[in-house]
Amino acid sequence: MLKEQFIYYQINAPQVKEVEFVASEIHETKRIPDSYVFLEQDGKFYLPCGEKIEDCIEKESDLGRLEYQAFERIQDEFSKKDKVISLWFSPPHVLRGNCPSKIIISEKITLPNKQEVAFNRAIVLDIPSQDLLNLAWVVDPEISSSETLRVTPLFPDQAEFARFVSKLAEVSSQAEAITDNSDLQAKTDTYATLSDIKTSVHVYGENTYGVLLGEAKSRQLIGEHEESCPPTAFGMMEKHALQAGEKTILKCTCPHCKNKVDAEISGGKIHCPKCGRSAIYHCH
Repeated sequence: MLKEQFIYYQINAPQVKEVEFVASEIHETKRIPDSYVFLEQDGKFYLPCGEKIEDCIEKESDLGRLEYQAFERIQDEFSKKDKVISLWFSPPHVLRGNCPSKIIISEKITLPNKQEVAFNRAIVLDIPSQDLLNLAWVVDPEISSSETLRVTPLFPDQAEFARFVSKLAEVSSQAEAITDNSDLQAKTDTYATLSDIKTSVHVYGENTYGVLLGEAKSRQLIGEHEESCPPTAFGMMEKHALQAGEKTILKCTCPHCKNKVDAEISGGKIHCPKCGRSAIYHCH
C-alpha cells in the first residue's frame, strides 16, 4: 500500500479512538511499525476524528512536561516549514518499569487538496538507552545523554534520514517495513479485524477500550513483546472517560509501586489496584 493511499484511508474512514489504541497495542507488541496520521490545521495537530492532540497529552508530571516540550517543538516546526521529517526518541525510564525504547518518525505531507498532514510511525525497540542514543547520533552527534534526547526532537534532511534508517536496520527488522511500506497494509488489515470484532460482539459505550482489548487478547491478536508506555506513566486516554461518574481501565505501570496494573480512571484520578495509591489524571 502506498503512503498516500493509507493517508486518504485514515482521513476518509477515521477509526474511533478505542480501535486506534488497540490496533497500536497489537502492532507494538508484534514489533510492527505503528502507522497513523495527524491532520495539521492552524499550526496544531488533530486526530482525523477532529480531536486536538495537545488536549490529550498529560502535562502534570515532570516526565509529561518534558515530553510535551518535545511535542510542541515538532508541532511548531511542522507549522513553519513545507517539508519536515522529525525523529522523537523515548528512552526507557525508571518510572516506566520495563517499558521499552520508542522512536516516533513523523513526516509532513501536503495532499493535492492542500490538506497538510503529519504521517507518523511509532517504532518500539528492545534496546537500552545507550543504543537508542547511538541511533540519534547518526543525525546529531552532539546529543549528550538519553534524557537530553527525550526533550530534543531531531529534524534530519533526506540524506541524514536515509543514514538513520540504515542504522536502524542493524537493530530491528522494522526498518525494512518502513522502507517497503508493508506496515501500512498491516495496519489497515488490523483496523478491519478490530472493526469486525467491535460489531460482532456489540462493543459500544463505556469501557469500549477494555472490552475490545480483552477480545483481541482472547483471539491471540496481541503479540509476545512488551508494549510501549503511553507518553507518561498514566498517559493518554479518551477525554470523555474523565467526566464525573464515568470510569475506564488503563493498562500501565504504576509510578508508585512500579507494578504493571489495570488501573481505574475515575473522578479525574487514576487508581492503582496493587498499592492503592492514586495520581491526578489530567486531560483538558
